Amino acid sequence: MASFVVEGSPDSKTLTKALELRETWARTDQIFSCLNGDGFLLRPIALRHPFLFYVGHLPAFAMNQVVAALGKRAPRRGNVDFDALFERGMDPDVTTGECHAHSADANKDIWPAMDAVVHYVNDVRRRVVGCIGTLHEMRLGGVVDIIVEHEQMHQETLLYMMMQCDPMHVSRPESVPERRPGAAGTTTWDRVQCTVPDGTAVLGMARSDTSFGWDNEFPQVSVEVGAFHVQSLPVTNAEYLEWVGQGAYSEESSWAPDIWQWIVRDQVRHPALWKRDDASGQWSRLVRTLFEYVPLSEVADHPVFVSNAEAEAYCRSHGGRLMTEPEYHRAAYGDARARFPWGDEGPARADVNINFRHWGTQPVHESNSASPFGVRDLVGNGWEWTSTPFAPLGDPKDFVPVASYPGYSADFFDGKHYVMKGGSWATTENLTRPSFRNWSAARPQLVSWASLRNGAVVWHRYQRNYIYPFAKFRICRDVVAGRERMRFATLPGWGSASAADRFAGDVRVGLCSNPKRIDSVHFYDDPNRRVRYTKITETKEYYLTRTEAHILQKHAPAIADLLTRLANPASVNLIEIGAGDGTKTIPFLRALRSRGIQLSYTAIDISQGALNALHSVLRSSAVDVDDATLLLGDNVEALRWTTKVDRPGMSNVVLFLGSSIGNYDSDKAGALLRDLREALNIGDLLIVGFDLVKENHSIMVDAYSDAAGVTAEFNYNLLDRINRELGGDIVREQFEHEALFNPDRRRMESHLVAKQDLVVTVDGDGRRLEIPFRARESIHVENSYKYDLAQIEAFAAKAGLRVVGHFLDDHAWFSDTCFQVASP
Repeated sequence: MASFVVEGSPDSKTLTKALELRETWARTDQIFSCLNGDGFLLRPIALRHPFLFYVGHLPAFAMNQVVAALGKRAPRRGNVDFDALFERGMDPDVTTGECHAHSADANKDIWPAMDAVVHYVNDVRRRVVGCIGTLHEMRLGGVVDIIVEHEQMHQETLLYMMMQCDPMHVSRPESVPERRPGAAGTTTWDRVQCTVPDGTAVLGMARSDTSFGWDNEFPQVSVEVGAFHVQSLPVTNAEYLEWVGQGAYSEESSWAPDIWQWIVRDQVRHPALWKRDDASGQWSRLVRTLFEYVPLSEVADHPVFVSNAEAEAYCRSHGGRLMTEPEYHRAAYGDARARFPWGDEGPARADVNINFRHWGTQPVHESNSASPFGVRDLVGNGWEWTSTPFAPLGDPKDFVPVASYPGYSADFFDGKHYVMKGGSWATTENLTRPSFRNWSAARPQLVSWASLRNGAVVWHRYQRNYIYPFAKFRICRDVVAGRERMRFATLPGWGSASAADRFAGDVRVGLCSNPKRIDSVHFYDDPNRRVRYTKITETKEYYLTRTEAHILQKHAPAIADLLTRLANPASVNLIEIGAGDGTKTIPFLRALRSRGIQLSYTAIDISQGALNALHSVLRSSAVDVDDATLLLGDNVEALRWTTKVDRPGMSNVVLFLGSSIGNYDSDKAGALLRDLREALNIGDLLIVGFDLVKENHSIMVDAYSDAAGVTAEFNYNLLDRINRELGGDIVREQFEHEALFNPDRRRMESHLVAKQDLVVTVDGDGRRLEIPFRARESIHVENSYKYDLAQIEAFAAKAGLRVVGHFLDDHAWFSDTCFQVASP
């Protein structure tokens, strides 16, 4: 490596930043030295550039970050052509192989000479180090943190790519000590089940913290966690082999339905890193360590690396589950605020396998890194899978994205990516900080790992056959039946088309229709929304939520008594459709539990963020349900699915609150009630929230057009989302929010009305769609139908339901009506 000079009179902080860069670059050079001769031109993953590109990409990223940050004080560029050539990587669609429009040329096969690229690397490094003093002076030290962590994440990615090469192209450099794994000798060791008591888990970083962190690490939140059991050590290759030998990959009951389809289709029989010896028919080799193939017998006591789906299936078959992210923090740090699970001493003394300690895994029992509860190997050796969907910490409305790339985290708040914690053998120490959150797709077809380019993190999504996460897991079990028996689930088939895909399709069709329309569902399935529905419910004009909450608070005991008379008084399967954050349901749950009723609770919602919030509400409340499932999916289909679960002797009680039925016109609302009735059994109960029509229409109009403009802002966010996700050029100031009551159809309507003649454009199937608006032409974004008691009674008669009670507020503005499924 060339020598570098920090210009000016550097202080200690400046020199520290320079040292961090030098150490990071030294590691990058060491990794690239593993490639033999022409290895830099290899393209082991078809949808990625050859290694040579990444040699130039890392300095190009650093140079572009510095130039953007310093502006007029930026250093002169040394090679503008290389800065542009290596600026962007490829961003392919893993299904079609087509690259995003902002990607570099995917078909490029002529690259600069290696000598020229190496000269460029050294030149950029000199320039960047020379700017550290200026960055510090301008209080832009975070730019160096971004450069360093970007390169460190890329280092792990490069290793994944090398593991796709034939071993003849990869060799151990002299700077890497040889450490061939020895035979384990035994497949049993000091494994115990640790008990983690009730307590508080502290996640994330305070915004006042001056140390560096990514957007998803903020803010700091405290989560109450109930007691649980967890294995002291991760599951090993030997243990997993025993399960495989028992026919695990041939037993459908071990797997979620969509995962089973993958296993059958791709004939999956073992973890992706394993390889069968065809000659002996035995599991004899692990595919693969970085430099060679290793017999599985020699790594029997090393952690097994599998997908989230495989880890979940293993845990389920052994009567357990994966830890949640808060449970990981409790198991690792307990009530302490130490840097590591074992304390504040550095990882070298604890023999933790990070920072390329062994350039591969080590036996799970080799580390002495016990947490306060005796749980070991929680940091290093491999990332730790959790069952927590990746989402903002705390209230999603408080999420603040990285300024240079707002999609770094937010693009993956989709319910399909799950949090991983701890770090692998190839993870640098700074990325093992307690607040750091890695994430990856749960479905086995995709594994996502972050790399950063041009000030923006880009998640490389490889087909499962091409790259494998260094991710381990361990079994977690509930201590007692109660609030700890909570799990997230996804409706089978849900997510085959993402929320973003559904949004794109609906917008393109809706804006080309006459009249123009966009389904209101997209107010709620947007993971990036900045103005949340809950802010509307807090306005003084929006009476609906407060009124229903009052009804449930006042009448919960009476409703609970009614249920115990009409249904099985000892055991209730409570299913809430469109549950949201569940706050209005807590009094009802308490009333049922106070009567000694065995309570199973299933909450259904299309928003993963809402379910995450509900998870926190249930954890922090005093309600103790026997088991809870937080189900991501469509309302009616999810209801049909959950009522098929065999719960002998339990009565189904379905809640459809919040006047959500008002989103349907009279015919569709009647059809929906019939669908709900068909999904239930005779004698089951259904409670539906109806907003009643009012003679004073202004009460309703004001609720949908509050004086503070909160509802208007909520609707304008739909235009912002079109611009953000579909490349739209809509100017929100050219539209105004309008709410009105339509007396003929007895519904509130919300519109975004064009103030003048104009044309907007959005991306559409490879071309730009031009959409003209006339002055006063609107986009119809929401309907909310209002009903009266006679109409509700008529609905019931047609749907095969019997009304057993209307629970009203003092003004008779709202009704939570209880129906019972009648005999045909």
